[in-house]
Amino acid sequence: MTHKPLCKVWAASCAPDGGIAQYELNAEGKLSRCSFLSLDRPMYFVKEGETLHTLLRAPEGLDGKSGYIKVNAELTAASEPISTQGIVACHLCKVGDRIYAVNYLSGNLSMIGGGEVTHAPAENHQPGRQDAPHTHCVIPTEEGDALFCTDLGLDTVFVYDLDLNLLSKCQMPKGHGVRHLVAGRNGFYYAVNELMSTVSVLKYDAEAHELKCLSSIPAAFPWREILRRRSV
Repeated sequence: MTHKPLCKVWAASCAPDGGIAQYELNAEGKLSRCSFLSLDRPMYFVKEGETLHTLLRAPEGLDGKSGYIKVNAELTAASEPISTQGIVACHLCKVGDRIYAVNYLSGNLSMIGGGEVTHAPAENHQPGRQDAPHTHCVIPTEEGDALFCTDLGLDTVFVYDLDLNLLSKCQMPKGHGVRHLVAGRNGFYYAVNELMSTVSVLKYDAEAHELKCLSSIPAAFPWREILRRRSV
């Protein structure tokens, strides 16, 4: 008797001989691979319905630039790559019919098939990982009318409108290296800072299009101990 899988899972391998694999999870908690599409170094993808919006590190024909492709969920076909207008694309988001991507090494944010903005190096840069702009994440605001773009190299979250016009900047703790941002509720957002292993709480004023960092705590913060004390 054939059992219907509990769910399907997609995973990417960023290697020259890697690609995207589709797995099925059964009732016993085991994954079995049911399809695979060979791709050259997929960096990130977002599943929307039956489409995987995918970034490739440096596909052929784009002069070393990263590429964006559409892959069908069954992994049987992929579109021709479109340039992300930057080097080492590592994150993307979809807002309406638009796709936005950040390119880590070139430090820019681009609209696929549209314009791009490149961040300027900071005069007081930190040596090592922060010697240049490094855009790392792009997500839409809760209202969907603007974008947040994190820059690990500049310790800054940039706020852009959907046409990539700069609306404001949020300065993050110096040397912490803001990497990824996720949305909470009621205008709250949370950032993971890679270089200092901290988490920041931010609040967004949608009317003013301004984001403010409220606090930052270490990843090893003793949450359980604090909650235990409060419950006593």
